[in-house]
Amino acid sequence: MQKIAKSFIHLIILLIVVLIVIFVYIKYDDKVSEVNTNDYDWLNKHININNSGKVYYIDKSESIDIYSSNYRKVISEKLDKLINQSYSINSPLIIYNMYGTNNLGVNIYYSTPKKSITSYTISVDDINIDDFTKKVDTEYKVSHKYQIVGLVSGYINNIKIISTTKDGIVTKKNYEIDLRNVDNSKNILSIEDTDNNNKLVDGLYAVTRKDYISIYDNNGIIRSEIPTNYHSNKILFDKNMYFNISKTKIVKVNNQGEVIDVYNTGDYYIGNDYTLDNKGNILFIGTNKNNKTINDQLIKINLKTHEITNIIDFTKLFESYYKDHNIKNWLNINSIDYSNNNIIISSKSTSSIIKINSIYKKPTIKYILGNKEIFNNTDLSKYIYNKKGDFISHLNQTDINSKSNDLSFITNTDTKDKLMYYKYKINEDKQTYELNNSINLDYSNVSSSQIINDNNIISLRSNGMFYEYDNSNKLIRKYNTEYKDIYSVYKYTFNNIWFK
Repeated sequence: MQKIAKSFIHLIILLIVVLIVIFVYIKYDDKVSEVNTNDYDWLNKHININNSGKVYYIDKSESIDIYSSNYRKVISEKLDKLINQSYSINSPLIIYNMYGTNNLGVNIYYSTPKKSITSYTISVDDINIDDFTKKVDTEYKVSHKYQIVGLVSGYINNIKIISTTKDGIVTKKNYEIDLRNVDNSKNILSIEDTDNNNKLVDGLYAVTRKDYISIYDNNGIIRSEIPTNYHSNKILFDKNMYFNISKTKIVKVNNQGEVIDVYNTGDYYIGNDYTLDNKGNILFIGTNKNNKTINDQLIKINLKTHEITNIIDFTKLFESYYKDHNIKNWLNINSIDYSNNNIIISSKSTSSIIKINSIYKKPTIKYILGNKEIFNNTDLSKYIYNKKGDFISHLNQTDINSKSNDLSFITNTDTKDKLMYYKYKINEDKQTYELNNSINLDYSNVSSSQIINDNNIISLRSNGMFYEYDNSNKLIRKYNTEYKDIYSVYKYTFNNIWFK
C-alpha cells in the first residue's frame, strides 16, 4: 500500500510539473505571437499574396491585427509589386479581401484600350438571392481599380464586369469567386413585409455588432462584413469611411478598403456616439480617463493633424447642477447631432435633450427639453422649454435626429416594458415643444434610430430586429437578425465610396 501511495504521489507531482511546463509554454508562446504579429520583419515574412487559379488571396494568421501600422505597410508594399505589372480586362488582377476590411469583397485592377466607365453585376445560383448590380465610376479612364462589394458567402459568385466607352462600345467579362468555404449561416435574414405600398429607401443596412459591421441589402442578403473586434458606434462618411475599432481608436478607410489612417483619442475614451462637423473634424462624446465621471466631455479630433481638443467640459458648463450630483454617470450623454456649429445632445441620467450653440467660440445653452424639477435650484432651469400637450415625458432617450425644428429619438416612457419613437416639433421663439408623431415599440435595453430620406430605421437589440418605416411612421418591412449583440443599425447608400 505504501508503494502504491508513493507512486500515486509521484504521479501527482509529475502531473503538476507537466501542467506548469504547459502553462509557461502557452504564456511564452502567446507573448512571442503577440510580439511577432506586430513586428514588421515577421509580418513581411509570414504574409503572402498567393494565387488560387485566377484569384489572389492573402495568406496570413487570423491573429494578425489588420489595423496595425506594420500590417498596413507590408500589405501596401506587396500590392505595389503586383500592380506594377500590366493587366487587361481579359486578364485582370483580382485579389480577395485585399486589406482585410471586407470579407465579402475583391479588389480588381486592369487597363482598357479606350477610356471607359465600369459597372458590375454579382449573381449566384440561388433563386432566393437577387443579382446585385452597381456602377463604380462615372469618369471615363483607361486605368481601372475598384473594390467590388456584394459577394455572397457559401456560393460560387459570378462577377460580370461591364465596361462602356464614350462611343458606346460595351465589353462584358465574367469572373468567378469561390466563397463556398466562407460561413453562410447569416446570409439571408428573415423578413416580413406589410401591406404598406411605400418603398424602402435605396441603400444598405449596417448592423454594428460586437466584432463586425454586417451590411445587408433591402432583401436581407448580407453584402459586406467589416471586422472590427469591437462594437463600432456607426460609420461616418466624407470621401472616406470612419468607424471606431476600440474605445480609443477610429480608423479611416478609403474606397479600396485600405486603412489610410488611425486616430488615437488620447486621454479620452470614446463614448456612445460621434459625428462629423463641417470643418474636417470628428466630434465624439468622451470620458476623461483621469476623471471619475463618464460621458460628459465633447472632444474634437482634427482629421488632418490628429490634434485632440476638449471642446466642452460639461462639469463646467453645467456646474450648478454637477456640484450637487457629483456621481459617475451624473449626465451620461448618449447621443449627439451636429449642425452649423451647434449640437443637440441627449442626457440619459437627466432624461433631457439639450441644444448648445456656438460650440467652437463660446458654448451657450439654447434650450433643455426635460423635467423642470430635475434642474430646480440651479441656473439651468431658465433654459427649460414648456411642453405642449399631454404625453409621457421622455426617459433615457437615444439617437437624436434633428432637422430644422423637428427632432426625433427613441425613448423609454416606462423604464420596464415600454419603448417609444418620438418626433417633436420645437418652437424656439415661443420656447415650447410638442409631440408631432410617435411609434409604439417593444422594449429594448439598446436601440437606435435614423432618418434617411424621410424614412426611419429603428433597431432593437432585445429582439434582434430592425425595421424601416415610411414618413408617416407606417411599417414597411421588418428584419429578424437573430443576433443578440446588435448595437445599432443605420442605412447608408455608400455613394462616392463603393458606388457611384
